[in-house]
Amino acid sequence: GTDGTDGAPGPSDVYISAHDAGFDVATGGYVALLTLDVPAGSYQLSLTAYGTGADADAILTCRVTASGATTAWVQPRQVVGIVSGPVGASTNPGIAADGAISSAGAQTLTAECGVTAGTTSIVATRLTAIKTGSLHVTP
Repeated sequence: GTDGTDGAPGPSDVYISAHDAGFDVATGGYVALLTLDVPAGSYQLSLTAYGTGADADAILTCRVTASGATTAWVQPRQVVGIVSGPVGASTNPGIAADGAISSAGAQTLTAECGVTAGTTSIVATRLTAIKTGSLHVTP
């Protein structure tokens, strides 16, 4: 038969921001690792990274923040312990946090990490936003 006309695109788009080189995160608050701009809509969020080269035992917290008002927000966030040691002996914790956001306006998403002591390098950072047609969040 005859091919029909193409339909409208589906609701799914994928936005990714990645940075492989290390960011040094020192005691004293959060350090912005990378940003990702997304248009209005609903998104499944994923943040992955690794902490390495800690020079002190500490707690590492990584999270994603949003620049504007949201109608639904499940903040991606993970807290892990880091153990320092001689070169090559410190732990290298993986960060893997998921969340979701729905917003009537565009957002700038920021992946950021902070430590409670010393300095840690954050490497292989990835922030992914997958646009969905609808977002259903259960408290």
